[in-house]
Amino acid sequence: MASQFKRQFSVLDIGANYGWFGQRLVRDFDCVYFAIDNKVIDPHPRIWHIKRHLSAQKLLDLSRCESFDMVLCLSVLHHFEDYTMAFQAAKRLGWLSVYEIPGKDDSGALAPERHEGIQSLFTEGAELGWFDSHVSNTKRPAYCFKMQPFITEQTLDAALRGACGYCSYKLYCDHEHSVIEIDRKPIVKENEVREFIPGMNAYNFQLLGGEVEIPKDDGLPDYQPWNFIIGDGIHRIDTFHVKP
Repeated sequence: MASQFKRQFSVLDIGANYGWFGQRLVRDFDCVYFAIDNKVIDPHPRIWHIKRHLSAQKLLDLSRCESFDMVLCLSVLHHFEDYTMAFQAAKRLGWLSVYEIPGKDDSGALAPERHEGIQSLFTEGAELGWFDSHVSNTKRPAYCFKMQPFITEQTLDAALRGACGYCSYKLYCDHEHSVIEIDRKPIVKENEVREFIPGMNAYNFQLLGGEVEIPKDDGLPDYQPWNFIIGDGIHRIDTFHVKP
């Protein structure tokens, strides 16, 4: 799946454990990798680590203001009390979302009372195969979903800052290109289309407890802490300015 990309792409790994998939991905492909887990993950210039567990609600909140090319949700849904919300959040967060879920009689896996409900969520999506459970003598199915990515809010705290609804964002991507269309009406007449930088908003990353130093005011128009994207380095994304 990763080998299909002809451009740099982004990966979000929910329940990354020690980041084994991330180390492989950044070694073998041109990608940036974001890991969510409270384990220790070896550093790499294109690996970004949120060292905590996030609730299903927090993931859903994040899905309104971030989009990744690929989301990994491998053997982790049964760790969420609200596994349905976590499933929907992961789908919204990615153009491609990949799940591995408990298999039949996966008795060694956490919260066996959730397994049947999780399995019932996967009536659609492409089945990728079956893989050995690491805790039971059974196999676990893996699935992939694809959906049109979108962003509806600027940041996690957009509503609190009164920024909710300031702009609307549409994303268009394939394995070769990724662009974002920003609707700023009625401030300007035409939508703005620009390259979509694979990564994550540095301000959101900070709000979730990630460690990153946002550059100081560079003197360019519209300096704001949420106008930086982290991924392959840190990128200033907005100098939009309306003259009085």
